[in-house]
Amino acid sequence: YNTNPPFATWPGGQYFGDGSGGEYTSHPELRRCGVGLACYDHGNQWLFDWKAPLLGEIQTVFRAAMLALLICVSHVVAGAQVTFYTDNLGVANAYKKGMNLCHTCINQDLLRKIFLYVFNNNLSLTVLWMPSHLDTEPDKNRPAFVTTFHVEGNAKADKLAAEAASSNQVDKAIADKHIKQHKLVKAIQLRIATICLYLPKPIIDKASNN
Repeated sequence: YNTNPPFATWPGGQYFGDGSGGEYTSHPELRRCGVGLACYDHGNQWLFDWKAPLLGEIQTVFRAAMLALLICVSHVVAGAQVTFYTDNLGVANAYKKGMNLCHTCINQDLLRKIFLYVFNNNLSLTVLWMPSHLDTEPDKNRPAFVTTFHVEGNAKADKLAAEAASSNQVDKAIADKHIKQHKLVKAIQLRIATICLYLPKPIIDKASNN
């Protein structure tokens, strides 16, 4: 096996998917996300990895994590049995709501495609949530199914997504200028808010207004 996925269809198995917001994830205007997938067979044997930047104007970690699921179901062979693990609770909950409630979900465009692939290709898909970063935060509460294998798979997907995001970041000079201006505006806003809070209440002469 190697890190390159098959050119045609992918096999059924266990897929770990994740999204990353990149270096500037706390700045929505600068955020450039990445998507990562790690594939294992049903015997927990690693098969291949996949990663790519998130394209489009909507750059959110949620969308990147949802795209990981879409990439999975759009590539696996028809009739495949797939277990997809995600540490994004929104993705797991959105899928569990079912196709009839797609219109109520964020990223419904991706979610609807996921259900169509599952239906048209007769896929047996199970989407399970697990906490993130259990490799570095082992004391987190976790579902009963989570083992060392799942922790390692999730960590691999997380790393792949981060690598994909780092390959598509905004130029540092542009980002630094934006962040500097953002901090300046924030400081000005806080200053104005503080002044407003401590100014004496205006005295209104109701008689003179009549």
